[in-house]
Amino acid sequence: MDVRHGVAVIALAIGTLGVAAPVVSALPLGVPPARTLCDGGGAGIGMIAAYYDPDRNYSGLPTLWIRPEFVFAPDRPGGSCGVEVTVSWRNSDTGVYGTLPPIRVDDSTPAEENAAGSWIPVPIPSGLGRVEVLIATDAPHVPGKGVFVVT
Repeated sequence: MDVRHGVAVIALAIGTLGVAAPVVSALPLGVPPARTLCDGGGAGIGMIAAYYDPDRNYSGLPTLWIRPEFVFAPDRPGGSCGVEVTVSWRNSDTGVYGTLPPIRVDDSTPAEENAAGSWIPVPIPSGLGRVEVLIATDAPHVPGKGVFVVT
């Protein structure tokens, strides 16, 4: 086999693999949580859990669902904890991007009940396509980052 034939076979194999349509699941897609310190009367740490469910939109927009979870240092029981959460997003297919207004969450944040527990809807005006999200807080944190596809 000459080099041109070998290159053609490899190109055909790569092209065949690339043509396969991605499988889009109707299951919720988890986004790695943001880990954060928090303000308040106690020494606390927490995380902002998040997921995207293509079957659950809020206000007709693709929706990221978030839930704060805080714990306190053992020597400070009964403390309170809270942070401002900011969600930034970018649709990598269209180039559209934005940052949503901060959302204040704390131990007593009301959230919408669903089968998976209490979650806060965060509508994202991204349109269709591959959406990258970044979850940050106003306290020292490690951001949560994830990607989901809006179809």
